[in-house]
Amino acid sequence: MNASPASSTERLISEYTSDYMEKIFYFCLRKCGNTASAEDLSSDISLNVITSLTKGTVPENFPAWVWRIARNRYAAFAGKRKEESERLVLIPQNDDGEKFEIPDDTSVEDSYIEGEVSRENLAQMRRTLAFIREDYRNIVVAYYIEDRKVEEIAAMLGMPKGTVTSKLFRSRKLLKEGMTMAREFGKRSYKPENIGFLMDGHEGKNGEPYSLVNRLICKNILLSAYEKPLTAEEIAIEIGVALPYTQAELDDLVYNTLMKKVGDKYAARVFIISNEAQEKWFEHLGTIAAPLAEKVLELLEYKIKCWDDNGFRWHEGYQAYEDMKWALLVETVDSIREIDLGNILETEGAGLRPRLPNGGNWDLLGFETYSEKFPMPEFVGMHGCYGDELYNKNIDDIKDYPYFWQCKYHYKSIYAQSPVHLTIDEGRTLAAIINGNTDSLDHTLVKNLVNYGYLREENGKYTPTFLVVRKANIGRLTDEQQAGYDRIESEITAILRSHYEYCRDLIRREIPETLKDEPYVVNFAAHAFPCEIRGTVLQEALRTGWLTYSDEPDEGKNRALGALMYI
Repeated sequence: MNASPASSTERLISEYTSDYMEKIFYFCLRKCGNTASAEDLSSDISLNVITSLTKGTVPENFPAWVWRIARNRYAAFAGKRKEESERLVLIPQNDDGEKFEIPDDTSVEDSYIEGEVSRENLAQMRRTLAFIREDYRNIVVAYYIEDRKVEEIAAMLGMPKGTVTSKLFRSRKLLKEGMTMAREFGKRSYKPENIGFLMDGHEGKNGEPYSLVNRLICKNILLSAYEKPLTAEEIAIEIGVALPYTQAELDDLVYNTLMKKVGDKYAARVFIISNEAQEKWFEHLGTIAAPLAEKVLELLEYKIKCWDDNGFRWHEGYQAYEDMKWALLVETVDSIREIDLGNILETEGAGLRPRLPNGGNWDLLGFETYSEKFPMPEFVGMHGCYGDELYNKNIDDIKDYPYFWQCKYHYKSIYAQSPVHLTIDEGRTLAAIINGNTDSLDHTLVKNLVNYGYLREENGKYTPTFLVVRKANIGRLTDEQQAGYDRIESEITAILRSHYEYCRDLIRREIPETLKDEPYVVNFAAHAFPCEIRGTVLQEALRTGWLTYSDEPDEGKNRALGALMYI
């Protein structure tokens, strides 16, 4: 079936605006050597083409017909304005007084239709258009694609006609630059695929910040504006992504406090530790690993002996002591790290970022992929209970918040033996069972906890499988006991201080200008950078046999290693 005249007209007009409008302008620019004259001539050609099509003209050879009109309109244009034709073989100036060569080439349109140069130039022009700022791009599209007059564009955008004319010229200049010279995308000291992140706190309801920084485009943006602030256009060119998409990502990153806007420029708000700094860090860590672990284990065993000597019922007996030690060890390390933190940071603002959008309460640190020049300990994370209530309140404001923690050991197969986290309701269910409040349990939640390995069922009753501590059962140490505890702790903090100060100096040397007015970001880096202290002590405890683990079948089954709940 033949297409109707109306549909043929619409198709040809669409083909002209999408495939020829841009070519016509550059044909006119090369012929006239003057952007203003080229603008007038290309508008005249487009008007003649579209008017003829709307009157029902259906050319047999559309490309030849278009270029015949272009040549005829140019001839008429040149006849009326002889001074322009005389400038074709000279070195003319554009509206800025800028000179450029205009070759006397009468077959430019043929190269646009058939030549490889045509496709290359058009691709370059479109790529460049994608990186032009939105207000410029809107004017270009309105003028060349939608065929609107300057006066109409000015009224539509609510700006003076002179502003539209000025922006139109500037946009054409940017397009010409993109057509006539190859852009080299920016080169960074980091590759986005080689950057990982460490979060402290709890995520936002949409998975922030990992839902953002795990995306390659966001990593590219953060890295491009890491060393110095850049405009949105500069970032778009740096990462090679069209400005509209880049701008949308920038807005999201600013909203989630991972970037900040300074005037018309953007800067990253995430500290990234270089591979070189990590090499020095792990080298230094290796020198303190053995003495640090020895003292941590001494402190832990001293504390437990004091509790036992004092008759404190410091656990509920749900788990064997050899398995309890996994959680106790990490808890001891964390308690010392928290004490030492306040002693080494020099500026205020330590801790997590202020309350974040979407209920998040977290901070973030970036790491370039480590070369493993020096041994790196297995990472040990700490996960807890999450849920919708956290997105609207702080943990301390939530009624009956379950203080359940699960150490996440990246060691052998242990990580996969526990869920990523519990919901708040699952945590409350655990607390209810521990406290004997079993009358109104949600059995779906109970079943989940059994499957996770946190509960065992015997004769219809449920018993926890992990370390449970009732805080009220642990009293104060005697003065003599406390003095012995403080002595060991001070020896540990002295070791940690030397390492923390070494790490802080590494961080100082790497602080980019964009982060020098962000003290809490730098402080978080100083806190989180030595986070592998957990893994270091854990590996030493395994090396010396204080902890044992095997990947043999059933070795770790139902041991709930690293799980701890305070009641």
